[in-house]
Amino acid sequence: MDELELSHMLKEMAERAFPREANLWPRLRARIEASSQPAGIRRWIRQLLAWGLLALLLALGVGVGAWAGNL
Repeated sequence: MDELELSHMLKEMAERAFPREANLWPRLRARIEASSQPAGIRRWIRQLLAWGLLALLLALGVGVGAWAGNL
C-alpha cells in the first residue's frame, strides 16, 4: 500500500463519517428558540423578582434621599 492509496482510503473514510453538507443551523435555531422561551411559571417568577427588585431599589433611593435631606 503506497501513500496515495492510504490517502485515498482516509479521504473515503472521512467522507463517510462526515457528510459534505452538515447543515446544523436549523437544529441550533430550534434549540435556541426553545431555551429562550421560558415556561409560564418561570416567566411569572422572573417578573415578580424583577418588580420586587425595582421596588426595593426605589425604596432604597427614597430612604437615602430622605436621610441625606436630614443632614
